[in-house]
Amino acid sequence: MPWNRFGGVPALHSPSSARIWRAIAFLSLIVFFTLATGFVYAVKTVVMPAHVETSKPEEIETEQTDIIKAPGVTIVTLGDSLTKGTGDVSGRGYAGMVREWLSEQLDEPVYFIPFAVNGYRTDQLLQAIREQQGLVAALKQADLILMTIGGNDLFTFGEEVTVEKARQNMPATLNRLDAIFAELARINPRARILYLALYNPFIRLDPSGEASLFVQQFNYEVFRLSVPYNTITVVPTFDLFEPDPAPFLASDRFHPNEAGYARIAQRVTSLLLPPGGDESPF
Repeated sequence: MPWNRFGGVPALHSPSSARIWRAIAFLSLIVFFTLATGFVYAVKTVVMPAHVETSKPEEIETEQTDIIKAPGVTIVTLGDSLTKGTGDVSGRGYAGMVREWLSEQLDEPVYFIPFAVNGYRTDQLLQAIREQQGLVAALKQADLILMTIGGNDLFTFGEEVTVEKARQNMPATLNRLDAIFAELARINPRARILYLALYNPFIRLDPSGEASLFVQQFNYEVFRLSVPYNTITVVPTFDLFEPDPAPFLASDRFHPNEAGYARIAQRVTSLLLPPGGDESPF
């Protein structure tokens, strides 16, 4: 057998050697495609996971008894910038303050799951509750749900804000809010749900009182929607910003500042624990 000039490796010119190397090459291709297929499948599994069959909305209530509640108290926040805490330089907002207060009062851990989004409207929140399985899972675990929603539906910022336009937007907003209440009560019939009613940050600019009357009318209609649900409480906030809201508003003159959120938090906590605070509300 001839030898090459690079260190004694046999030359591959014989028929038997060619067949051996063709077989090795064929096996190498099989191994390569097997590994490549496995790699592609792994990437696809991570990037585009297979569809997992999920419950339809009407099935959620029947599955509620199968949920294993984690120890401690779980707070889920829903809605718009008022529950997100926009305007509070401390970053807590009323929801964060309520969490801190409960942590001090209760002899068990308090968990916080925020789902509030700046600018959220009722249609967006309703869609999220119906379609986002992560949100549904969090709601099933919730002991307390804190929520503000509806202001961005009534007052379409970026356009001229008028009471007349807000009044036109009110029926559809209330219909969607009614659907939100129904979904929440069905997903988790045991959680306490606190809906924080609207306030009027423009009291000083509303000498006729028209805007204040409209906000109070909307709050009353929301209260009517809540009556059928013994777990839903509409929390009034209008009086917390009277007669002069300026000391309690952020620089945008709309969202509360830290002092304003503190007033809201005090109102919420006063509803959670009975006098003396000796027993858990959950």
